[in-house]
Formats: sequence, structure tokens, C-alpha cells
Amino acid sequence: QETIVVEELESSVSVKQDHFAYNVFKYREDNKGPTLTLAFPEIKSNEGPENPDNNNKDEAAAGGPESRRSESLFCTLPVRPVGFGFALQCEHFDLVANRGDFHHSSPANLLIRNTLPKAFAAACKSLPKVASQALQLVSNPIADTFWRPARQAIIEEMGAVSCVETEAGAKRPEE
Repeated sequence: QETIVVEELESSVSVKQDHFAYNVFKYREDNKGPTLTLAFPEIKSNEGPENPDNNNKDEAAAGGPESRRSESLFCTLPVRPVGFGFALQCEHFDLVANRGDFHHSSPANLLIRNTLPKAFAAACKSLPKVASQALQLVSNPIADTFWRPARQAIIEEMGAVSCVETEAGAKRPEE
């Protein structure tokens, strides 16, 4: 199985939304699968995403659940947040008629959901800034049962990624 990285951007996207800059990573697997674009918010240690004037630096730097907001999933336009701390764009989502939700039994949506953990791990391996906040990006509970398996698989994929900051630098969770 061949993985093709369509595009990597190691710096923040210049567009800001809600006081954020984003690190963007595009991922495509097998030349015929969907292209997933993941956008990871860059958060300054003295800013929480809910309140850019947040003076509680320790809480924001720790990336606790109260300092991490849920980003939306997109099918060109925003659909809705599902609980991830990063945004996901894919033009191949099957949506319900009012564009407010995903068809949970759609083969296309299942493929996207099942590709997401590999895309997330690839982004973390390519972008050290993302890897350093990876565990916080998936720390929120996922209310939507359709997306829970993706969150669990992302956590499992993180075992092979240096995403735990130590005094000696980033380490894999088992190290």
C-alpha cells in the first residue's frame, strides 16, 4: 500500500480565523482514495482558543480539555464540529440534504473516517509543531458515535510518533 503526501506546509497558513493560524497538511493514500486536508490550530502558550486574552498560561499551555475547542469538519463549507481539536476538509463526504450532518452508513464516509488516523499520524511525523500538541488535539471526548473509532485509531497510531514532550526532547509514548 503506497501513501502519497500531496502537500505539506511546515509554516502557518497566513489566513487567521478566531485568533488562530493553522498548520495545514494534505494527505492522500493509494492514488485513488480521497484527499484529506487537516488544519491544526497554532496556539500561543498564553492564549486559549476560547479566549485570546486568557491570562491562565499554565492551563492554556497544558492544552487541557477546557482550553481546546472542537474544530469543524468541512465539505468545502463547514458541516459541523464532531469533537476533534483540528479541522478536516474532504470534498468526498456524503452529506444529508440540509448539509448539517454526514450519512453514517455511506461507504465514502467510512473510507474517510478510516483514512483519518493514518493522515493524522503522517501529519505528526512531518510537522513537529503538530506532533507536540497531538495528544491534546484528540483529548476531547467524541460525542458522535460515528467518529469515535477514528479517535481511538488515532490514539493507537500515535504509539509510533514522537509526540510526548520530555526534557530530552519529543519521545514516542512507549519510550
